[in-house]
Amino acid sequence: MGCATSMAAANRSVVSTTGSNLLTNKQRDIIKKTWKVMCSNITGHGIKVFLRIFQLHPHVKQLFPCRDVEGEDLLRDSNFKGHASRFMQAVGAAVENIDDIEAALTPLLTGLGKRQIQYTGFKNEYFDAFTEAMMYAWHEELKGQFSGETSLAWATVFEFIMHKLKEGHAAALANRDKVQQNLVSNDQIASK
Repeated sequence: MGCATSMAAANRSVVSTTGSNLLTNKQRDIIKKTWKVMCSNITGHGIKVFLRIFQLHPHVKQLFPCRDVEGEDLLRDSNFKGHASRFMQAVGAAVENIDDIEAALTPLLTGLGKRQIQYTGFKNEYFDAFTEAMMYAWHEELKGQFSGETSLAWATVFEFIMHKLKEGHAAALANRDKVQQNLVSNDQIASK
């Protein structure tokens, strides 16, 4: 999932074996090319994404262990930096599998979405903050390269990632609610 692997994947020729309509071959090439810039500083760019999320949606920060850490201390916080790095590595996995993104990443992304249920108060719509923050960070880093088709290609990838994360989170919530309903039903039966 790291940058070196992503860059190696970016150098392979584009041959889609799935017939996926998510991205055109040209868009896949654009993603691979611009990812080389973004993966040059995985942690730094991930930090930029999360700082933007916290700026736009401060309440989201309360879900993180670094909720009370501010300023330079936040930038040095190992948990925060690790989370930012892992986040960008997940984006790197999308780039590595861009030729078959749907089949390759759906299980991973829905699984990650399911794990968000462990964060009390996490709402499915918080994923939208990630798309907004990623578009901002990519624009800041890629500057003039991030316009037109490049912006559209990345927006498509981000929307795919967030859609799958939302699917997983929604499934976990539905399962949790079903389990809770079964527990209540079993308690009612046992008390009779």
